[in-house]
Amino acid sequence: MSDGYRWGKFIQLNLTELKKFEFYFDQWINCKTLKESELINSSFQTPFWIEHKQWFVVCEYSKSSALYRLYTQPICVNELQYDPYYKQLRSSTMNTMIENKTIKSVILRPYTFNRLVEQEITINYTRFVQATHLTFEIYEDSNSLFWSSIFRMIDITKIVKITQYISIVSIY
Repeated sequence: MSDGYRWGKFIQLNLTELKKFEFYFDQWINCKTLKESELINSSFQTPFWIEHKQWFVVCEYSKSSALYRLYTQPICVNELQYDPYYKQLRSSTMNTMIENKTIKSVILRPYTFNRLVEQEITINYTRFVQATHLTFEIYEDSNSLFWSSIFRMIDITKIVKITQYISIVSIY
């Protein structure tokens, strides 16, 4: 799924009239080095993808979990679980800060923000400018960075529905 060269050949041979190709892959890939990660990304940065078809692919990865997201821009899903540990691999066609206009529902988990420092949030973040639904979990140890990040990422004046889960663990 994560080989842009193979997808390109398949499309050129079998789907010659294809005008629109949208995808969103969330997958685990065991890449041991940054070079392996960049090979995946570069396979979607060829003239076929960028110049001929003008299909722009974003590759994000999380070093801590070896998870990858590959998706076309604009993103074709309307709900996304945001994880600040995902980092976007460099692409000549994309900015670091993405204004996402298609995501309507954002899921945030405060525990993913616990080990971050503020610089990491502001350097690599997405703004969900059309989000109308927000889902988040509250833990006893939710930090202030989580709360301040919500206001940077989401225009809360557009939120019409909030779903909140509360987790309190008591040990006696």
